[in-house]
Amino acid sequence: MRVEPAAEPGRDPVLSGDVTRRPIAALGLLTITAYGTWFYGFGVLFDDMRADLDTTDRTLAAAFALAQLLAGVFGVAAGHVLDRSGARPVFVVGAVFGAGLSASSAAVERPLLFAALYGVGGGIIGACGFYGMTQTVAARLQAGSETRSIARLTIWGAFSSPILIPLTEVARRTVGWRATIVLASACVAVSFAIAAVIVRPADVDATHAPLSSALRRLVTQPAARRLTLSASLSSASVAVLLVYQVPVMTSLGVTATLAASIAAARGLAQLLGRLPLTWFIGVVGERRAVQTARLGVAVGSVVLLAIAVPGVPILYVVIIGTAVGALSPLDGIFARLVLGGTGLGTMMGVLALASGISGAVGPLVAATLIDATGWRPTAAVLAAVLAVAATVVTPRSPSR
Repeated sequence: MRVEPAAEPGRDPVLSGDVTRRPIAALGLLTITAYGTWFYGFGVLFDDMRADLDTTDRTLAAAFALAQLLAGVFGVAAGHVLDRSGARPVFVVGAVFGAGLSASSAAVERPLLFAALYGVGGGIIGACGFYGMTQTVAARLQAGSETRSIARLTIWGAFSSPILIPLTEVARRTVGWRATIVLASACVAVSFAIAAVIVRPADVDATHAPLSSALRRLVTQPAARRLTLSASLSSASVAVLLVYQVPVMTSLGVTATLAASIAAARGLAQLLGRLPLTWFIGVVGERRAVQTARLGVAVGSVVLLAIAVPGVPILYVVIIGTAVGALSPLDGIFARLVLGGTGLGTMMGVLALASGISGAVGPLVAATLIDATGWRPTAAVLAAVLAVAATVVTPRSPSR
């Protein structure tokens, strides 16, 4: 396996032209499309899908929940393949099966069949193209620059919402929600293909550990258990918020177009949490940084309840944008610190499974509460409670 020379002190390996630049760009493009198409775009298409399929919030939430759950289940297998064989086979599976099943869902009329196809396709896309995968690959591109590589990758990812949410809204109004899903799936397939070509197997450290070893560590080590619990609660909180932020806004009197614009601006504001991330970690440490970001999600969820008040949308955009923006890279950085680097793909896959389960349950619980109360802002309250709980149970950083 080819070993690249270490970066010079004080030299940014991503910006200075070494071998990590093109792979980071390819991983960033994949992150933008994988998250932006079905994860962020789902909320934009929510009302149209519900009306056309003549179904309920709960059925559509089940489609999203299935995708979240399967992203975790498939993520374990994807991480193990990554550790043993590199990233290319994982990306090929995402392009063929993930994007293919997602696109096929647009052709069906029955709500349950739609939920199954959309959910399985989304689960494969998430397993192969979400941060659990792309951050692990980025961390292995160059020894000694793991934190910087992850931070740079997530700066790319910050453009997912501001690019894909407005594009999804334009496509929804222009060609309808079904054609929008097909177009989005095609973008995902192309992004996977680009990553498969550019991120070479030689760029990935193919150390690996047995799956049973990864499971045993998460069960037996107290810090790993707390990490799993805190990450799961955090995942549920963010999933509830991002699925329901647009529906909550519209239920409080904000127009659909303005709600999509606010959601897109929130995505762009994620840069506020990522650009100064390396400095912030250096000041407060990884654990305090993670806790601050999770608490920010709780505060922003409460602010969402007053979104119709003049000036509050700006406050929401800044708070949630910064918090979620910082949380995405911090989860990967902190998990690597707690779990260590050996067999990281498998470990991150198992952690993604736990987070995927909670990310699936969270929107389902929110949908159940909304159906029972008839009040969609219940989702924002639930997101805040889950984020506070995640903040409290965050494990201590291991001694270096």
